[in-house]
Amino acid sequence: MLVHTAQSSPGGYVEGYGSSTDTATPPVAAARHDAKLRPAKTAGADGGRRDYNADTLYANPEITALASSVATTVAKSLLHPLDTLKCRVQLLRTDVPEPPPCQSYQSCTGKQSPGLLRSRLRQLRYQYAGQWTPGHIYGGLPVKLLFYVPYQATYVSSYNFAQRTLEAAGREGEDAACRRSKNYVWHTVASAVFAEAVSAGLRVPMETMKMRIQSAAASGSLHALRQLWRQGLASCVRLAVPQTLMHDIPYSIIQWVVYETLRPWTQQWKERAVQQGRGAELAATSAAPKSFWTLYGAELARTFLSGGFSGLLASVLTAPLDNIRTRVVVATARDCHLTVADVVRDAYQREGMRGFVRGGGMRVLWVTANMACYFPLFEGVRSLLQRCGNGSNDPGTSA
Repeated sequence: MLVHTAQSSPGGYVEGYGSSTDTATPPVAAARHDAKLRPAKTAGADGGRRDYNADTLYANPEITALASSVATTVAKSLLHPLDTLKCRVQLLRTDVPEPPPCQSYQSCTGKQSPGLLRSRLRQLRYQYAGQWTPGHIYGGLPVKLLFYVPYQATYVSSYNFAQRTLEAAGREGEDAACRRSKNYVWHTVASAVFAEAVSAGLRVPMETMKMRIQSAAASGSLHALRQLWRQGLASCVRLAVPQTLMHDIPYSIIQWVVYETLRPWTQQWKERAVQQGRGAELAATSAAPKSFWTLYGAELARTFLSGGFSGLLASVLTAPLDNIRTRVVVATARDCHLTVADVVRDAYQREGMRGFVRGGGMRVLWVTANMACYFPLFEGVRSLLQRCGNGSNDPGTSA
């Protein structure tokens, strides 16, 4: 969710960025709450150039939202098959007997028993037989795109609002030396929790319908919507509370804390290089007008490192929680009265602890691919829109 990032993650905004997860797209790249908090700096001979950083380009929320929406739509559409495969791997019933190998398979392998990976792939193909067409692989994508853009806008706006409120109330955040105060961690945690609580009304129905379609528990978007409608409001609340508390909030907290810790460090790369003896060369470079590709490459590297790593770490640490959430969402499609404890107990009795980490590798692969696709798109679209909005003014020369 870093901007579920992936939050732009989002991250995604990171997957997110709170996702973002999943993972999600990380909304982290889209949320720059301190763009309005940081006091104006006095420019010296080259102060306007040296104080230039990513926040000046994120000051326009309309440009950020549009760039994030475009990047999210493209990245989610391209990588949705990976998301579907992750969901199915998490739900794979390893206690079900394998299908008998075909004649050609026996002739190729001889008397050797198949490896674990090959065995799991055969079970996966067998349990979802006839459900590998493009329509099944991309099932749930329309629902995801319909809900995700307003969800991400709500999530990022809520996160920024909470950060601004906490910083204004405590008058803390960054001191005169531009160092974070010790309370920024608690501010970040509180903001992440607030953002998830506010946006849960959009995220939970989206994730519920999407995963039920991907797992073939629902035949399509309308069927999944009718399932939610028939189960009633009380069932939706029973789904929302454990999903938000068990997975979404822990994911967002990890992602945002790591992101907010890394971002100031990555933005000081240039200043460190100046102090290490390359000041003259970099000063000359800064004084010259900066091309689109120069700004794009520098900001992409900083954003990808901070946003991408935060989403990747959050996805690894919350893999068992994501597995349990997927099982609960799909199991309640058949019986809305099942609880998290019922689902966990049943999975443990059938598969043991190993069942709760199944699909973790696919989750990490999906998040990594999402970051690699989302961040270049987000930075490129945002930079192009910024240049078009400024007209003849070069964004590299603005203070």
